[in-house]
Amino acid sequence: MAGEYDGRQATFDEKVERFAQVFEKQQRDRIRRDHPGLIGTSDTYRSNVTRAAKYTRVDFNGSGHYMVDNATGEIFGIKGHGRIHRGYR
Repeated sequence: MAGEYDGRQATFDEKVERFAQVFEKQQRDRIRRDHPGLIGTSDTYRSNVTRAAKYTRVDFNGSGHYMVDNATGEIFGIKGHGRIHRGYR
């Protein structure tokens, strides 16, 4: 069953994927609340995880939102295209 503890340590990729799922749910809930009828059953608004050499990007609907440091697992907001914002951890 999804979300159940299975007795093993989650990998980095699993943690980032879970973070992306929670982020997507929160964003979709906010859009539904603020703009009723906009989403409906559409799959347009989705999170996307892209792993690179130093950071893993978590985007929503094609826009960058977060970057996760692959070495430490620290989550940052983004400053611009491919640039972390150390002030938003």
